Amino acid sequence: MQGDNMSIIADASSYIKDLKQKIAKLNQEIASAQHANVRQPLVSVEVLENGFLINVFMDKCSPGLLGSILEAFDEIGLSVLEARATCAGSFRLQAVGEVGILKHHIHTLRSTLCVSLIHHG
Repeated sequence: MQGDNMSIIADASSYIKDLKQKIAKLNQEIASAQHANVRQPLVSVEVLENGFLINVFMDKCSPGLLGSILEAFDEIGLSVLEARATCAGSFRLQAVGEVGILKHHIHTLRSTLCVSLIHHG
C-alpha cells in the first residue's frame, strides 16, 4: 500500500516537472517570437466547472489555422466539447474544452496555443 502511494507521488512529481519544462520552453518560444516583431494572438482561458472556455483572436486568418489550434489542443490533452470559429478577415475562435490535466495548468494551455498560433502565422 505504501509502495503504491510512493509510486503515485513519484509519477505526479515527474508529471509536474515535465509540465514546468514545457512551460519554460513555450515561454522561450513566445519571447523569441516577440523579439522578431511577430503579431501576438489574443488568447484567454477561463476555468469553467467542468473544463475551460478558450477565446482566440488574430488580426488575420490563414489556411490551416484552425487545424493548428486543434493540434495544440490535442497535444495537451484537451477534448473540445463545443467550438465556434469565424474567419472573415480576422480569426476568432471560442471553444469549450474538457481537460484531463489539472486546472491550475491554464498557463500551459495558453502558452501552447500562443506558440502554435505564432508558428502557424
